[in-house]
Amino acid sequence: VPYKFWEKSKQFVGMSLFRRSERNGEESTLPVPAGSLFLGDRAFGRWIYKDSGEKVWRFHKVYRHFPKTFFWDDFTPNYDFYRKLKVHEENDTPYYGLNNEFGTQGSLTQSLINKEEKESDKELISFRDHFYKYLSIPPWKL
Repeated sequence: VPYKFWEKSKQFVGMSLFRRSERNGEESTLPVPAGSLFLGDRAFGRWIYKDSGEKVWRFHKVYRHFPKTFFWDDFTPNYDFYRKLKVHEENDTPYYGLNNEFGTQGSLTQSLINKEEKESDKELISFRDHFYKYLSIPPWKL
């Protein structure tokens, strides 16, 4: 990645920076939340009403792993999120979510970064110790 592009894109950590539609081959470099390309596409899911009356997106069973792949954690896009996404796409402006969940300063991105930092604080073991622990053969007892 060219340095200039990397510098420009640092504010968009965790977002989709390039997409190409499978249907018409249309390309976009507008920064939007990861997975936004699939919202509203009936091939991938559908809008359902929760008991509260809120309209939310549900992926079909075959795509149920998508939210985990997109690092959405417990985020579920609702119809307001989708409508605002479409407005930002029409105006060609980056979209960080209804409550700034996405992007480098977004709440979802920050929680993921914090989670990764906690994971990296765990005790590290050497490759040799790991190798001997999991690949060694126990001695035979007769």
